[in-house]
Amino acid sequence: MSSSINNNVLLVLVVGVLTISVLGTIFSISSLDASDQPTGLATTGSGTVTLAIESYVAIVVDDNTIDFGTCQLVSTGNTLFNSTLDDTAANGANNSLCSGGEILTFPSNITIRNSGTLDANLTFNASIAAGNANGTDMFGTAGSSWYYVFSEDAGDPCDDGTGVLTSAWTEVTGATTNNLAACTNFTIASKAGAPSSVLAFDFAAVVAPGSTNTDTLDLTFEAIAAS
Repeated sequence: MSSSINNNVLLVLVVGVLTISVLGTIFSISSLDASDQPTGLATTGSGTVTLAIESYVAIVVDDNTIDFGTCQLVSTGNTLFNSTLDDTAANGANNSLCSGGEILTFPSNITIRNSGTLDANLTFNASIAAGNANGTDMFGTAGSSWYYVFSEDAGDPCDDGTGVLTSAWTEVTGATTNNLAACTNFTIASKAGAPSSVLAFDFAAVVAPGSTNTDTLDLTFEAIAAS
């Protein structure tokens, strides 16, 4: 009788232990589904995180104003040639007829920096509508015209063998006021081997006597990924 009771008690204890073990396992597994709760903490070893930085095209326009000041044009003689690069009469300029603005601090220019992670095809647009870049709508006199040119910093970010730079004075006509060429491959600073990647825009105007226009010419520089 004693042996039978002991066996029964033992059986009940075994069943009880198994039940508790199964219920505990089910509870532990269900707890793993809670993603907002930690399931463990590593006290040794290391981990690796990979971060991908997307490539992008970006430019910054600095020194974004060229101010020739006020010019009194002569009524006879040669036309007035204003250049941001050269204001000496010996080289054809006649800026002595101008006052105010930046006339005493030339050369002056607008600078464009490649601040993105990709090489860029740089162009610009003029605010003068197509067909009116020269002549009466811009300067008040049909004999007037304007030109532009780009130069590089010491890193040669465009003229590095892969880009075409508009490095000679280029006349703007009525048909070419949009998407004017600047640099077909404006490289980032690391490729140029310099701490910066900068192009400078310079402006020149041949203004005929009798012109009276005082409007501002707005330029918009645009960049897309170089092909």
